[in-house]
Parts: sequence; structure tokens; C-alpha cells
Amino acid sequence: MIYEYLRGRVTAGLSEVFAVDEEKFRSDLLSIKLYGYLLTLTDPILLQASKTPTLLIGDELENQRAVARRLVEEMTDDEIYILSSGYHY
Repeated sequence: MIYEYLRGRVTAGLSEVFAVDEEKFRSDLLSIKLYGYLLTLTDPILLQASKTPTLLIGDELENQRAVARRLVEEMTDDEIYILSSGYHY
């Protein structure tokens, strides 16, 4: 992203920084906390547009492991990855 920004292909803009209380969301309640705004790099191809809810199918821990396995399978040695767990209550 930084390389593309320096080349002028990616722009910077203000983005909302907020979190959804996942425990309440799983109980069909929506509780969002807005933390503020942050200048971020934006690109519709290189970044996901927004978070999507996780479907709870079977064992959640096994679902998380499956996601991790797939990420590792798709990683390449010539790329740099920045991973984050996000905000957790």
C-alpha cells in the first residue's frame, strides 16, 4: 500500500475508527462505539470495503483455525503481511 501511495495510485482519506461489540452482536443486538477518525490509505482493490459478520457454524475455534490455515496456504515468501486481531472487549 505504501509503495502504491508513493507511486500516486493509492490515495489517503479520513476513515471512521469504530468497533462492534461482538458478544452483543451474536445476541442480535448492535452496539457500536465510534473512536474517531484516522487518515488512512484507501484503495477498493487492495482493501476490504467493510467487515462482514462471522457465521457461527459448528465450533468457532475450529472455524478460526480453518481461516488461519487458509491464510498460511495463500501466503507467499515475496510479500509482506500485516495481521491484526482487531479490537477485542
